[in-house]
Amino acid sequence: MKNMIIAGATALSLAFAGVTPAQADERDIARILAGIAAVAIIAKVIDDRRDRRAAVPAPPPPPRYDPLRADCIVDVPTRRGDVRVLGSRCLQNNYRHFAALPQACQVELRGRHHRRSGYDIGCLRNAGFEIGRYRH
Repeated sequence: MKNMIIAGATALSLAFAGVTPAQADERDIARILAGIAAVAIIAKVIDDRRDRRAAVPAPPPPPRYDPLRADCIVDVPTRRGDVRVLGSRCLQNNYRHFAALPQACQVELRGRHHRRSGYDIGCLRNAGFEIGRYRH
């Protein structure tokens, strides 16, 4: 706002510097007013851009999750062989950020006499989750 006032005052002083009241006619006055308006509009646009840049908040840092528990890794027997996943129930009981796990990584495996729900380990790693190194 301060810059807009300074720009307007500068434009006025330059406009009236070479014009005496006896020489000023309607065309001169119209030119002066148009110049002042142009400077004011430019100053307002610059001021608005600065306000917009200041108003946009920085994106929050990505959440830092605890490593997923390695003792939740289970081998589920299926018709095509064993599949290694992180068990849903174990994660739900032992991982405090369970709700943040991506649904796209959830898998349901069917064996002969059971159904198991879990999370694909590779998918979770690709999504940025870290798997603990050791089973307890």
